Parts: sequence; structure tokens; C-alpha cells
Amino acid sequence: MLKMWLAPSEIDTPDNVRSFFNTSLTDQISDYQDLGRPDVVLIGFDRTLCEQVRTHLYRFYNHFRNIRIADLGNLIQENADFATPLISELVNNKAIPVIVGADGALMESMINATQSAVTVISNRIEEPASFGTVPINYLAFQRHLVPYNVLGSLDDNCMMALSLGKIRTHPNLLEPFLRDCGLLCLDLNAVRSSEVPHISDACPSGLTTEELCQTMKFAGMSSRLEAVLIKANCCPESHNEAKVIAEAVWYLLEGLNMSTKDHPKDRTPCKEFLVTIPDMDTDLTFVRSELSGKWWLKVHDYPENEVIYIACAHEEYQQAVSGHELPERLAKFILH
Repeated sequence: MLKMWLAPSEIDTPDNVRSFFNTSLTDQISDYQDLGRPDVVLIGFDRTLCEQVRTHLYRFYNHFRNIRIADLGNLIQENADFATPLISELVNNKAIPVIVGADGALMESMINATQSAVTVISNRIEEPASFGTVPINYLAFQRHLVPYNVLGSLDDNCMMALSLGKIRTHPNLLEPFLRDCGLLCLDLNAVRSSEVPHISDACPSGLTTEELCQTMKFAGMSSRLEAVLIKANCCPESHNEAKVIAEAVWYLLEGLNMSTKDHPKDRTPCKEFLVTIPDMDTDLTFVRSELSGKWWLKVHDYPENEVIYIACAHEEYQQAVSGHELPERLAKFILH
């Protein structure tokens, strides 16, 4: 019974107002199966913030015919230990939970619980990163907010890290960066403070709302996405922040609606291209999906006798062909 964890939203929607959601948790509908097995579910960890986000979502149009969206209301307890089992159960049921108002403890708990690739979107990395079996990728951080030794750890150990500056200079890398995202942890401090003025740790520099929405759309397009956590350290009257989150959620849903199973491991139609790089013992194998036109670098992990596909941009393939050199980002996977 979902009501062991959740309480329905308290927003009273008039009959003449269209509903953004396909179905919702109510006093009458309290069992997961009664919701019609939704693909995406919205849940409030911070009840006040999520109710504000819902208010703005109700003003948007639902364009999404390939996914079913449910509003599961708000968690009864704002507690990571309480929320994690529910989120894990939803993931096991192939529903993608979007948690609004998550805190740092819930993000840490879910990162420890997942076996999928994690992407953290934040303007800072405050503690030395730990690198275990689950890859943690960092996006939109600003170097002046990250300790020098942590930046060194990222360079040496983290295969996927895009600072705000790199996003601006290499926007073509954003989609490949997010293509295999399993758990997305978004901290709204990654957005510039002029657009989220009540986020206490936002900075004058940061992502624009448009850039955030594009980022969320790419994350939604990941065929590996399992859960999304949205953190926002703001006051209860943060209406503009709720608007930004609502827009971000809309474009996340648009990405999910567009998502296709085009990964080479899914045995979809692909074409391989061999590229010779001077001073390398073997040729590089690039793979292009015939369904979507997306590119991967095919890498053989010899100790494990496994084939790994590294998401990449078409421009990185072109750089390898025309420049006869391995792009810096891909070199980490080959030479690590």
C-alpha cells in the first residue's frame, strides 16, 4: 500500500483545469497496481516545494504519448532511511521516480544503493570524490568552488567530468555525457543565482534555465535512467525556483518520451568504423546507431574479456579521423 509512505497532494484542482498527470494517488486510488503501471512518478520529499512545482506543472501541456505519468503525492516523512526503500521498490517496478526537494542524505543513500552510473549536477564538489565500482560523473561544477586536490582526483580517476566552462566550450559533449545516466542527482545551485535567487549556495555564474532544461532533456533520453533526485536549498516562498524545477521536469519528461533503445548492447542495427591512430597498437572502432545516428567508441576490456561502449559525439569521431589523434576525453578510457 502506497499510503504507508505517501500522502496525496493537497492541491485542489478545479474540474475545468486540465490535469498534467495521467493518474494520481488519491483516497480512492492507493495501490500501485491501480495507477495503471506508470512509467514516471512525481514524489515530494519537501512537501511545500513540490506542491509549488505541481501548481506550475498544471499550467503546462502534456505532449507525452509514449509515457504514463503519475503524481504520487508527498512522502509522509522527510527522511532518507524512510524514502530509500520506496524509491528502490519503484525502480524495481520499472517506474522512474522524480523526487522533488531531496536532501543530501537521500542523494548519498541512493548513490550507495544503486548499481547504475550516477550523474551529479552541482556547482561544487565539496569533498574528495570516492570512486568505487559505481561510476560517479560530475557535471556543471565550477572550478573556483572545488578544492584543488579534488580537481586532481577528477583528472586522475573520473572518466566523465564536465565543468561549466567545458559545457560552454564543448556543448556537443553534453548528450554523450548523459547517455548512460542511471541515477541523476540535480542540485539547483548549478543554476545561476539571478534565475534562482533564493538558492543560498547558487552563484552569479551557472547554468541558465534553458541550459538546465536541455540537460534534463538529454538525461531523459538515456535508456538507462532509473531515478531523478532534485535538491533545492531554498525558503518556502521560492516561487521562481519552483517554476525552474517545473520547467526542468517538463523537459526531462520530453526526453523520456523520445527515448529509444538504440544502444549497441541492445542488439539494435549499428555500423562500425575503424580508425587508425599513429602510435597506437590497434585501430579504434567507432559505432554508429542506424536508428538514432548516435556514436560510441567500442573498447575491449581484456582482463574482464568484455566489450564496453563509450558514448561519444560525432565530432569526436571526426577528430580521430581528420586529426589522427585520440580525443582527450576518450583517451582516459583507452589509456587508463
